[in-house]
Amino acid sequence: MDVIREKFSDCGKTACFGKFSDMGGLEGNYFSPEQYSFTLERKSAGKLSVVLKNIDLAAKDTLAFYEGKDVNGTPLAKLYSSQSSKVVTSSGDALTVRFTSSSLNPSEGWEATWNCGESLPSDSLKLTRNLIDENLPTGTFIGRFLINGSRFSVLNDAQSGNNLDNSDNANFRISGDSLFSSSIFNYEKKKFLSVDGSGNGFTSQEHWNSFVISVVNKNDPPVFLNQLPILQVKLGESFQYQLPTNLVTDEDGDMLSFGSKEQMD
Repeated sequence: MDVIREKFSDCGKTACFGKFSDMGGLEGNYFSPEQYSFTLERKSAGKLSVVLKNIDLAAKDTLAFYEGKDVNGTPLAKLYSSQSSKVVTSSGDALTVRFTSSSLNPSEGWEATWNCGESLPSDSLKLTRNLIDENLPTGTFIGRFLINGSRFSVLNDAQSGNNLDNSDNANFRISGDSLFSSSIFNYEKKKFLSVDGSGNGFTSQEHWNSFVISVVNKNDPPVFLNQLPILQVKLGESFQYQLPTNLVTDEDGDMLSFGSKEQMD
């Protein structure tokens, strides 16, 4: 635990913006057993906010947040499992973090960014467009990211994910300040997807936000699975024919109509 004591203390002060993660770092799992706490404190009166991403905790392991300079303060949040993100905000100028692990199979942990304010500057990170038509090829340009209305230099690549609750980042690719698709989207299967982005712009301050991308429905033409036989009927004769059930399919579920063509000999 000497490494922990070197890095954290119960009353340490740091700059009013920073990052922290579990002891396994961004690439590895945390250790077990572990139990430690540290305090974030601002020099002036005000609030502190922490945004956590990629939270992955094993059963019985907890990440807890308390108001003030120690774990005797009012509990603010206690995380037990996995989720895509979490925002924790203090009402005073100090916030204490405590992590406890006892699982035999420790997980990946978390990433966190904090600053002096009610929230991290996520709302300053915008996306110029959050729509994409269905059935477009992978690599389709969706929109550009802006920080405070201006384009910027580098945006971190999207992290992996597979559903809306934990984000759909694996379906997107970020290059520079631009967002592209890395999947072909189908409106009938999924109408909305979520993607996370973070970037530093031209300053050292990190900006992060989560965006909902809407898939736009486009009419899909019917697909004929089989061909109708050529049927000939003399003019004036009655005629009945039942269409086979496996003749055609329409992904949109639209009603289909058929007609006959009169041909004179």
